[in-house]
Amino acid sequence: MRILASAYQMGSHLEAVEADEQDPERLERLYRIDHANTRIRRHAENLQVLLGRRVEDADRQTVTLVDVVRAATSAVEYYPRIRVGHVVDLAVVEFAADDVIRVLTELLDNATRFSPPTSSVIVSAYVTEDGSVLLRVEDAGVGIHPDHLPALNALLAGQPVTLAMNPAA
Repeated sequence: MRILASAYQMGSHLEAVEADEQDPERLERLYRIDHANTRIRRHAENLQVLLGRRVEDADRQTVTLVDVVRAATSAVEYYPRIRVGHVVDLAVVEFAADDVIRVLTELLDNATRFSPPTSSVIVSAYVTEDGSVLLRVEDAGVGIHPDHLPALNALLAGQPVTLAMNPAA
């Protein structure tokens, strides 16, 4: 996809310019351009995934969970509002790391965009009783009506669900 290749190329150019920039105001403007380019890249990668195509990641590797959180945080425009809570000392295998980063990035982006600008978003990871890992993103956004949670959780668990959302609820 040409858009994706262009976003990668622009990112490389921006990194070089940012490294040489000494003026704080100009650097801040470059960071805003960089984050806009990052969103374009993320959307292009997500489109590739939705089309059933692999996104070829140049540097696939096993990554610690805290580095997954850091990578996802760095791709979000409002990254200063994200706080890293307790993150269990585990790693994500190479074939899944980039996908976990992509999903977490979208969750963090959503959390920072739809929460009050003065609030923090906290991301943490814990080992559950059954040995799986619970990745938790806490924000102060508008949220979901409690009556909708069982159906949405069933949908996420892969169970057949009929969603009947009531806009007034």
